[in-house]
Amino acid sequence: MNKTIKKLRKEAGLSPTQLSERSNLSLAFISKLEGGGKYKTLSLQTCKKLAEGLGLSLKDFLYQLGYLNRNEKPSLQMVAQALRSNRYTSKQVGRIMDYAKFIKTQDKL
Repeated sequence: MNKTIKKLRKEAGLSPTQLSERSNLSLAFISKLEGGGKYKTLSLQTCKKLAEGLGLSLKDFLYQLGYLNRNEKPSLQMVAQALRSNRYTSKQVGRIMDYAKFIKTQDKL
């Protein structure tokens, strides 16, 4: 992940400082992330910030990191996990998942 983020930053023509400013993440975080620091996973919020800083959609950013196939949509389980990692309560996650399942059934009608 660290090498890919550094590659994406360089391809975007950004310095670590510029990516830090554009993504609203600290320069120390960007440096540790690119240097292979302790970060094995990133929160959805951090991924969104990095994607915006790099000028990518979240989907394209996740694809570049190898988390999605080009045309794959995130599964309900992936969405639930992302919500939990962003501190949604179990009750909130359950309600959102129920609504998502409802919408999915309506699309089939």
